[in-house]
Amino acid sequence: MRARPRSPRALVSAVALAVVLGGCGVPTSGRPHAISKSNLPAVPVPPTTTTPNSDDVEVTIVLLNAVTNAPAPVHRFVALKADNLRTVLSDLLSGPQPGLTSAIPPTTALIGVSPNPLGTPGVVPSEPVIVNLSSDFTEINGPDVVLAVEQLVFTVACDLTPSVRVLFEVEGAPQDVPIATGTSISQPVTSADYLSAGATLDCAVSLGQ
Repeated sequence: MRARPRSPRALVSAVALAVVLGGCGVPTSGRPHAISKSNLPAVPVPPTTTTPNSDDVEVTIVLLNAVTNAPAPVHRFVALKADNLRTVLSDLLSGPQPGLTSAIPPTTALIGVSPNPLGTPGVVPSEPVIVNLSSDFTEINGPDVVLAVEQLVFTVACDLTPSVRVLFEVEGAPQDVPIATGTSISQPVTSADYLSAGATLDCAVSLGQ
């Protein structure tokens, strides 16, 4: 029995399909092929900014790398609260974005912060900035406490200046906090207490790397 010849339309369709598949990187030889690593799609990178609304303000908060726990400054756009520093710290306490993490307990609330300058870069308040947090902040222990305090201090420093001094309160009562060595102190702390010797705070790039 003679094979029925293919029509011109069928031949054109077959050629067109082969061209499309070849252009998409799909092999047309009928045999399986290993895909080169260079042809694999790129892994999505967690965003470091959020999309602003017309009345939002830009803030810099310090989260943590989900794998290494290294500090990770993030620029976000949020609605302005009563003042700038309260806006920044409230956004930090709202939690991390995908790909990052935070050592601060998610139920921690900001009770108050003072003195609260307008956030002019390079201006050092004459008095330490007092950050008053809810009792949920004390639910963590061990190395997480150092990381949580570090996040708060770095976030205040990025909003004001690296040399700003920070004191902590819990429910209005003075709270000792650990520095990078693990030693708890009652005195004001600065970003230098959580950086390695000779390192400086850079809020524009990932820290600790």
